Amino acid sequence: MHRISSTERPRRRPASADSGFTLIELIAVMVLVGVLGAVVAMFGSPLRAGVEGQRRAELADAADTAYRRMARDIRRAVPNSIHQIDTQTIEFIPSKDGGRYAYDEAGDTGNSISFASAADVDFDVVGSSTMYTAINPGDFIVIGNWGYGAVPDAYCPSAPVCNRAEVASFASPTVTLVAPNPFPGPGATISPPGQRFQLVDKDEQAVTFRCNAGKLTRYWNYGWGSAYTTGSSAVLASKVASCDFVYAPYQSQTWGLFRLEITMQHADLPGDSPVKLVYQLHVNNTP
Repeated sequence: MHRISSTERPRRRPASADSGFTLIELIAVMVLVGVLGAVVAMFGSPLRAGVEGQRRAELADAADTAYRRMARDIRRAVPNSIHQIDTQTIEFIPSKDGGRYAYDEAGDTGNSISFASAADVDFDVVGSSTMYTAINPGDFIVIGNWGYGAVPDAYCPSAPVCNRAEVASFASPTVTLVAPNPFPGPGATISPPGQRFQLVDKDEQAVTFRCNAGKLTRYWNYGWGSAYTTGSSAVLASKVASCDFVYAPYQSQTWGLFRLEITMQHADLPGDSPVKLVYQLHVNNTP
């Protein structure tokens, strides 16, 4: 009689090549797949809607931030300096501060500005101590601006209609202009009520907002006259599908209305619905 050693074990039969899942296992898998499909159908759409809603909110927030920056700049524009180049481009001259000038006919004492002599380059700032910012050499003084292409015009397309003077120095309360004084050119039409002037920063000068290539960009420090591509620039908003600028000055030139329509969309997700926002801004143009 043969004994089986403790080290010997019966050999298992090799699995058959055509062995597979049993019917019960297949049914279990099908049930699980069905349950997962139901879960995806139930919760997938709300999840997608939530993600899309978040993306739309981000676009709206980006557009709103860009508009607020534009509005802050446009509110401080030199009166009647807003110049709409086209529906994608708008230009203006921002002021960093303003004040009152001494004027002979108003009975002011001290140095007064002359609208008759190009040789008179000194005038006193009334209440100069109340100005928020300093008047620096190279800054610009603008008086009585009546708009782009009008008389006088702070963009200075020609000497006879220029009402923008460069500051040579300032020793409170007296401003000395770079000779010659340009203000006699436009004549008596330049003197506005209230004897007000606007101060333009030498490092900013004219400013342009432009929509192009999916971006809303701010340009500055390029000089004067729509040569905005030569200056400094900063992107205010990306993912811009389109925008439309409309500026409508009132007939009396004392105020205007700026309208911005901007459409935002993810460029890498063209299937997403675009976000369109419309803004309006009242502009004070009283010189």
